[in-house]
Amino acid sequence: MQTPLTLYPSGRRAILIACASTILALSCVGLGLTGKEIGYIAAAFFVGCGALGTMEIWPGSSSLRIDETGIRYCYLFTSHHIAWNEIANFETELVSHSGLWGQQMVGLNYVNRNEPSNKRYRLDELLPNNFGRDAKSLAKLLNEYRQHFVEDPQPSG
Repeated sequence: MQTPLTLYPSGRRAILIACASTILALSCVGLGLTGKEIGYIAAAFFVGCGALGTMEIWPGSSSLRIDETGIRYCYLFTSHHIAWNEIANFETELVSHSGLWGQQMVGLNYVNRNEPSNKRYRLDELLPNNFGRDAKSLAKLLNEYRQHFVEDPQPSG
């Protein structure tokens, strides 16, 4: 197994968000040019959406690092580390924001699970991104690494 392994988000999603935001912002500017000031406000909103959507492919902003200590995921310049001995398993979950469409995401269950009554998803924590892979293959890869490092916690080298 390659250690450490670092995965990065796919650029396709960021390009799609940038294109859609640009088209919507230009449409709103056109609305503003017709005399409706709300168009300029909406255009500023869509420019902000495009900037935030493409920020995940900026160097250093988003990644998933897998090593002998655990996983460290970084999303929008915020980093979070979880040790292998804290993780029971990785699974996929369909996350639907509107009920009309959904995205398969990878999540994890902690070893000492405390079931909160207001838990939104069945998993304890969801990763913020699939880091350029489909959810099932990423969950399988993470479970293989977890199995490897929980059974043999000494770094091989």
